[in-house]
Amino acid sequence: MRILIIDDDDLVRQSLAALLEFNGLEVIAAADGEAGVRLAANEPDIILCDVSMPPGMDGFAVLEAVRKQPKGLLIPFVFLTGNIDRSDQRRGMALGADDYITKPFTE
Repeated sequence: MRILIIDDDDLVRQSLAALLEFNGLEVIAAADGEAGVRLAANEPDIILCDVSMPPGMDGFAVLEAVRKQPKGLLIPFVFLTGNIDRSDQRRGMALGADDYITKPFTE
């Protein structure tokens, strides 16, 4: 399974990648939305994307761009967020997100 992580926080991105790789998964990662959209064209099995990535493309814009790609509707898209805001959740789900995971991650 190939997972695309899009997160502007180096520590979160690298920690999550290390955890997933330790569990035998292939990880590709992007530090911003624009790079993430380019990597999504390689059709990962799932995308984990931060909602807030200033100053560039935020997670909502990434989701919209991915969903416009030829096979973008088939890729599960999960938002990572440190702020559970119900209006953001509704917006993300309306745009086609599959789920939300809150940060920081706990066991």
